[in-house]
Amino acid sequence: MIKKSLIALITVAIIVLAGAMFLDKAFIPTSEENRNITNTDTYSDLNIENDKRDAIVRTFSRQQFEKFVKNDRMKIIEKTSGQTDGDIPNIDFSKSPRVSVTFYDKDKNIISVKNPKLDIYDTQFTLSNTGREFKISGGIHLEQDGDSYIIPLNSIESASKNNYGTLTLGITYGYNNNSYVSYTAVTYSK
Repeated sequence: MIKKSLIALITVAIIVLAGAMFLDKAFIPTSEENRNITNTDTYSDLNIENDKRDAIVRTFSRQQFEKFVKNDRMKIIEKTSGQTDGDIPNIDFSKSPRVSVTFYDKDKNIISVKNPKLDIYDTQFTLSNTGREFKISGGIHLEQDGDSYIIPLNSIESASKNNYGTLTLGITYGYNNNSYVSYTAVTYSK
């Protein structure tokens, strides 16, 4: 009898502890050290005027990225979409913000890259239909403006079908005779 009660008490304690750990993780935004991760000699940083939140970015060599199976790509899209509401930057189209991306080398020096292009994906559709990436538009050229490259606001706005939602941005670029891809996500509101 005492043995059964002890087992039941331990089981309840484990369930409560697991639930507390899940809830703790579910409501904590992505930490700063986990926001911009790369295993290459470059990385990118997204900047949205009027929103000070740092984007969650993952950068890979294009060769490595193309070897990923669909499940790995879905995990990247899921990670860059944040852990909780408000975890990623928002584009408020009513304020016409400047949206730009800056590229850095491993020593945090700003670099010029070759032929940066943007692909836009519907995040909700892609994640709800595992294995199918839904590209809304692609091959959008980014124009250099000083140290940054401007993402045309109209290309993002035309990709946003609803009054609010989440879009995944895939940016491909070249540097030092290598090709790279960075993934990030933004929410939007009209």
